[in-house]
Amino acid sequence: MKLISGRAWCWILYDFANTIFALNILSLYFALWVTSDLPGGEYLYAPAFSLSMVAVALASPVLGNLADRMGNKKFLVLFTLLCVGATAILPLSWGALSALALFIVANFSYQIGLVFYNSLLPAVSTPENRGRVSGLGVSLGYAGAIFGMYLVYPFVEPGVYQKLPEWLRAVIGSLSVQDLTLKTGPLRINAFLPSALLFLVFALPLFTGVREPLRDRVRPDRAPVLKEIWATLRALPGQRDLALFLLANFLYEDVIHTVILVMAIYAEKAIGFSSQGAINLLIAISTVAAILASYVWGWLCDRRPLKGVMLWVLGVWMGALILALGITSQREFYAVGVLAGVGLGGVWVVSRLCLLALAPRERIGEYFGLYGVTGKVAAVVGPLVWSGVLLLFSYREDLKYRAAIAALLVLLGAALAIFSRVRIPEARRCQTP
Repeated sequence: MKLISGRAWCWILYDFANTIFALNILSLYFALWVTSDLPGGEYLYAPAFSLSMVAVALASPVLGNLADRMGNKKFLVLFTLLCVGATAILPLSWGALSALALFIVANFSYQIGLVFYNSLLPAVSTPENRGRVSGLGVSLGYAGAIFGMYLVYPFVEPGVYQKLPEWLRAVIGSLSVQDLTLKTGPLRINAFLPSALLFLVFALPLFTGVREPLRDRVRPDRAPVLKEIWATLRALPGQRDLALFLLANFLYEDVIHTVILVMAIYAEKAIGFSSQGAINLLIAISTVAAILASYVWGWLCDRRPLKGVMLWVLGVWMGALILALGITSQREFYAVGVLAGVGLGGVWVVSRLCLLALAPRERIGEYFGLYGVTGKVAAVVGPLVWSGVLLLFSYREDLKYRAAIAALLVLLGAALAIFSRVRIPEARRCQTP
């Protein structure tokens, strides 16, 4: 068995780092802070988030193409530092507009950095261990989300802060914008600086420990970037398997992004969960399942054809949605949480390996840019489908949420049918980069 190298562990740690930002800023503290504590933020947050995602979708192919010519690592370092810097100075905002401007920079930099991070996978792995490296990255990423959440929690909750040892309170106090001894409610503004510092600290190993081989960074052609991207898009319909994969990826990411967004809502409205603690436990179970399953999926990718592994992943998702559609018991719904976690880890692990197998080696960055576009558009379209079905069945309170799950099943079935037609060249993915 091929051992995982030190540079691969440096790459894996970046997944641990960036999910600290993803959970603390995108999911937990920023949205609540800007909509609850800053006048006018409630109406501007959603447009600002959408603007940043549109910018990512437009810029991903261009910056990916440039990274193919100049090197992925330097772009990753640049945008990571931009994200860290914008996040760290969020507490200096003088209102909702300035806070959202910084958030747009931070979220754009975080999202675009994932293009270069994924593109570095061939530089830190071998054909024999690429699946395990990808799986460990995803697994450690989920662990980073939990680690970052609990480490930053005392900065936000005065009650937790007061129970800590004096020396630890002194450290937390020195990094806090608002005094935790004078407040009783959550101080979300205090979460930004420690989250930024944690992101930076765990990203440093990649900055210093990963070297991108020169042969991976030199493109034989120097055609104008936009002309080259346009040529790639025009040629895409002729690249049957790559085009089918990107279409399937768009459809199953529609489903996955929607499930992430509405899982707690469905548990409350359709299954009857009434306790926030029970919902938190459901999410925690899903996260632990994703941590454990991600490495297993990667291990399978090193030993089985990628197409077969991806079909298994999509099959797990089908099982989760069918189960969610049919059960009414809260206890049984925890099984849905487990299956969703297992499937969630698998999608992120296997999808990028499929793209590496299908895309031309010298244009990995550009194609990861296109791959990113499908994911960002899916993050918008999937929730719109969910909301549209709820509205269509609004006259049936007992049925509308299950109808929305059924719509997701249709999308997932289409993704499964399309992906089953993709031919992934197993021999090609085993070429040493």
